[in-house]
Order: sequence, then structure tokens, then C-alpha cells
Amino acid sequence: MALPKYTEPHYRAWHYFYLLICGCVFVFLIAPLFVIFPLSFNAEEFLVFSDGMKRLDPDALSMRWYHDMVYGTKNPWGLAAKNSFIIAIFATLGAVILGTVAALGLSSRHMPYKGLIM
Repeated sequence: MALPKYTEPHYRAWHYFYLLICGCVFVFLIAPLFVIFPLSFNAEEFLVFSDGMKRLDPDALSMRWYHDMVYGTKNPWGLAAKNSFIIAIFATLGAVILGTVAALGLSSRHMPYKGLIM
């Protein structure tokens, strides 16, 4: 986003300082993903960068952690994700139905207290 040419220097400085702070926050929040995501394909017992991973050896990479997350008995993530999806479906349906009924009611001319609500 470019600033207009007539912008005063101190506003221009604050604008670029603001962009710098936003960039730093973005890097602070996103940078860990660049470490965690490759580690999630590790075939080892612990999440470490093995020599095979550094060489991109296919035997050193696996979907083990994702399989454990979905189908593992130690981690109930699969059940939690399934419950979240079921709740999300019912919440979405309820919101659509109630929102439609509210919109139809507010669009009626003869709704009492319409001015108070809107």
C-alpha cells in the first residue's frame, strides 16, 4: 500500500515502522511452522531432524505421526476431530435456519419493534 506523495515525513516514518512491526509479528507466528511441518514426516521415535531427513532419504520419511493422530489408541485426536466436525455441522445448520428466520422476520413490514431492533 503506497502512501500519497503529500504525506508528512513523520506519518511516513510511522507507517513504515508499523509495517515493520507487522512483519516481525508475522514472522514470529509463522516461522515455527517451517520447523514443525518437516518434523511431522519423521519416521524416528522422537521428533528430530535425522541424517536421513536431511538427505531426503525416502526411508527416513513417513506418515507415522499422522497415522497415530487419527488411528492411534494413545492419542484420541481422531475422536476429538470427529466430534468437532459433527458439532460444526449442527451449529452451521442451526445458524443458517435461525438467521434465515430472523431475516424474514426483519424484512416484514408489520414486525413489532422493528425500528428498535434495526
